[in-house]
Amino acid sequence: METPQLLTAEESSKLLQLSRATMGRLFARGEIKALVLEGRFYTTERWLKDYVLTPENGITKQDLEDLHTPPALIRGLLDYGVRVRKALEAGATTLEEIPPPSPEVLDAMREEDADQGIFQ
Repeated sequence: METPQLLTAEESSKLLQLSRATMGRLFARGEIKALVLEGRFYTTERWLKDYVLTPENGITKQDLEDLHTPPALIRGLLDYGVRVRKALEAGATTLEEIPPPSPEVLDAMREEDADQGIFQ
């Protein structure tokens, strides 16, 4: 049996495309399994997948509707979520192994990010 590689909070945040602060909160609240070694959180790829594959950790259609998201974007985001989940279930370990969202969804995501001042 192979020993799983430990991932740092920074590596984990890059894989999940979350900020390090968010990763720290997820670890501290126990939402993502982690080990604490010398005051730092470490997790494994499997534990990250367990978190991502838990349905309640994803955004729901109702969440999107509550945010007044256009129906076409909701369909695209939900489709992308399904593709990400299938890729992870099939063993994807890098972002390159996950099919990208459709161009329409990417454009809408960029517009939303720009509206929120994320990408300037």
